Amino acid sequence: MKKAAIIITGVILSLGVFAQVPQGFNYQAVVRNDQGAPIAEQQVGIRLTLQDEVGNAIYYSETHSATTSPQGVVNFVVGGGNVQSGAFADIPWTDGNIHMKIEVDPAGGNSYTVLGVSQMQSVPYALHAQTASRFEAIPGNEDQALFEVRNSDGKVVFAVYEQGVRIYVDGDPADEEKGNRSGFAIGGLTGLKDTGEEYFRVSRGYTQVMFDDEGKGNRSGFAIGGLTGLKDGEDSGRSFFDVTTDVTGIINPSQNRVMWYPIKNSFLTGKVLIEHPDSVGENSFASGYESKARGLYSQAIGYMSIARGDYSSAFGRNALAHANNSFAFGWGAKATKGDSYAFGGGAEAVGLGSYAIGSVGRDTVTFEPNTRQTIASGNYSFALGLGAQATGSSAFAIGQNATASNVVSFALGSNSVASGRQSTALGALSIASGNFSMALNSGISEGYYSTSMGYLTKAAGANALSIGSGYVYTVSGMSFNIYNSASGSYSVTIGNGNSATRYYSTAIGYRNTSSGEQAIALGSGVIANSYRSVVIGSYNYYDANNSYFTWVNTEPLFVVGNGTSPESRSNALTVLKSGMIGIGTEDPTTKLDINGTARIRYVGSGTYSTPLNRTADGTLTTATSDVRLKTDIATLDNALNKVLQLRGVSFKWKDNPAMGSRIGFIAQEMEPVLPELVFTNEADGYKGVNYAEVTAVLVEAVKEQQKMIEELKAEIEQLKKNNTK
Repeated sequence: MKKAAIIITGVILSLGVFAQVPQGFNYQAVVRNDQGAPIAEQQVGIRLTLQDEVGNAIYYSETHSATTSPQGVVNFVVGGGNVQSGAFADIPWTDGNIHMKIEVDPAGGNSYTVLGVSQMQSVPYALHAQTASRFEAIPGNEDQALFEVRNSDGKVVFAVYEQGVRIYVDGDPADEEKGNRSGFAIGGLTGLKDTGEEYFRVSRGYTQVMFDDEGKGNRSGFAIGGLTGLKDGEDSGRSFFDVTTDVTGIINPSQNRVMWYPIKNSFLTGKVLIEHPDSVGENSFASGYESKARGLYSQAIGYMSIARGDYSSAFGRNALAHANNSFAFGWGAKATKGDSYAFGGGAEAVGLGSYAIGSVGRDTVTFEPNTRQTIASGNYSFALGLGAQATGSSAFAIGQNATASNVVSFALGSNSVASGRQSTALGALSIASGNFSMALNSGISEGYYSTSMGYLTKAAGANALSIGSGYVYTVSGMSFNIYNSASGSYSVTIGNGNSATRYYSTAIGYRNTSSGEQAIALGSGVIANSYRSVVIGSYNYYDANNSYFTWVNTEPLFVVGNGTSPESRSNALTVLKSGMIGIGTEDPTTKLDINGTARIRYVGSGTYSTPLNRTADGTLTTATSDVRLKTDIATLDNALNKVLQLRGVSFKWKDNPAMGSRIGFIAQEMEPVLPELVFTNEADGYKGVNYAEVTAVLVEAVKEQQKMIEELKAEIEQLKKNNTK
């Protein structure tokens, strides 16, 4: 059958050659090693040279890189390789002295070994006709025959034309009673009378093959074979086209056949192997090398492919369609459950109603598998891509080495993994291992209902959310992945390199840590490790001993960090759970603890006499003098005497000489005279003077002095009057 197939292929190629003049022709050879064994499935280098007999004239040379078949066969087109010298169109085919030298490198390189030189006995017709002389028919009469055979009526039954050979069948359905004289038939005359017995008929309405189904072996039926090399007396050569029956229904060992198998109404071609009638399914079709279509209405095509299930199909090398309605296509493809489909080398659809579409990677030299298989083993699962595997029920895995291993899991992207129940992993390297979790763009979701989005993000806690990216930390030549990680249940991280490790904790920004339950860290490098604390800003100060799950009054409730680095941490504002507030201090000891100078832009009026006063409820006010706010009003006495004890001075501040000369009092000098007007700053112990209230003393002193003046004036006037009497 193989020889017949080659002949048929040659005819088809020849017909193509007549259509137009090609610059090349097909060449086929078997490459063997020095032990004579075929070199199978290996890339080889080939150089061929078209020359004269002794090699003095080199017409054309080219090289090919080809891969041998499992039987060591290589196929290529002479004229279609890498040209080394000459031009294919310039080869002198009409000289008839064309020899071809073949050189091979089994390693696929260019270290060639000469295999031999042989004369080309059959030059492709079109190449020869391109330059050779030929018989010319009468111009304008394209149907003129070069050679004819006519019947007694003068009708042409066989003719050779420029375009080819024609056989004319003049069978008329009305002339069927005329037997072999109508149409075209092949028959036998041995032991028969005039008309003989018909085996093959081509008529106007049909083509028919007739054989005796009670016969045995090749003597019964219809066959096309060859007799070359047979001894005298042998009545049967190698069979290439054979339609026969056998009482056992067995063909073992395998034989080259094109055959109808009436026992099962089936058709088989190629190297047919029937070990038992059960090896052939009813109304099945098998073609290739020992392929078997065992299921009802099944088909198996290729090299040792098997279609076992009813309505199943297996195509390729060692393809297996095992169950009903299964389909396997490719080298080693397997569809083993009902309604399963496997496409590609090594693809396996193992689950019910599953789809495996992809191929196993192979080494480019040995062609051995070097990656995992594409497998859909879960019921109703779907695997698409090189090495994709969907092993859970209703799981989907799409992409190179994508894995969906749990119920209704979905993995999309190179090396993505969805191993949690109903989990989803989208994007390269994404991992969703928690049940009902989702991982996107290389994220990792480990907790139930967790979600991660971004490179090196991790949502490890239940219902956790991590969005952003992690980073790679390098120290002492070693690299460590630092994740944007939400590991606490219901925790949230958004940004780069954040960590939220406790229940309901949140970290947002750049490399923040929220390690207290229900704590929030927002900013850059801040740490919220106290229970229910909120920290914002940059690199805040924190106490590593803070409780992450208990309310402690002395621990921070709200912090604004203003540090510059992990080694230089500080707080701009600290609010303790006790309500104490510290500005510029991490450990306030009063309700408002300010470490530094304070400025108050606005203060309302109050009932106190000092320039700035604090009311009982903590309100600051300026001094007022409204009579409606006063009681026990009394005029100052002896004011002039007190004023006379005071000393007004000019001075310069030691720390601020640039302020120039100033005017005022010395607090220590005024305190013995008017202690009400002198105060001491509790913060630093320095004394001050209430200059505003000094005016009241001065007013009364002036009044006392004016009274004295008036009395003196009255005395003077009286003295003047007395002197005039």
